[in-house]
Amino acid sequence: MKFLHRVAVLLVAACSMQSLSAEEITLTEAGSLASTLGDKVTTISELTLAGPINDADFTTLAEMGKENLKVLDLGAALPAGDSIPARALWQANQITSLVLPETTKSIGSMAFAGLSISSIELPATLEYIAPKAFRNSKGLLSSITLAEGNESFTLVDGMLYSADKKTLVLCPPAREGKITVPEGTECIG
Repeated sequence: MKFLHRVAVLLVAACSMQSLSAEEITLTEAGSLASTLGDKVTTISELTLAGPINDADFTTLAEMGKENLKVLDLGAALPAGDSIPARALWQANQITSLVLPETTKSIGSMAFAGLSISSIELPATLEYIAPKAFRNSKGLLSSITLAEGNESFTLVDGMLYSADKKTLVLCPPAREGKITVPEGTECIG
């Protein structure tokens, strides 16, 4: 009897499982991601997104990142104002891989708070990162790379500093080993 019960439970679970997919989407209008994806919004595990995006699209992405979305490539996306808004992907803790839009100039506060990414590449166009942008990033962020040509930031021993090295902007939470802050650093945070 126990065996039949277990088989029945497994059959119900198998029937209710959704097939996950990878999608490449090009939006022609900002704010249209949810309607473009329709019912697929809960079954996508990998998404490559191009075209204009706005706060409404980031809200959709954040909700997807709380469900099944693990890989998010925004390299060809065009965020409104070339900015990642505050709390853009807040608590989207299923996202383990993230590519930022190549045109990103600023990242808002708490934009990536709670993500489970282990590394991130910051684009050459990036000029500003708000405090707490990577707060509570599950302690997994261990590696930051900076695209060649960025004039606003520099990397020193794996940590992100302002170009003049006066501000330590971001130390990866999962970075191991001794941390030595260079002489001349005036602000941490």
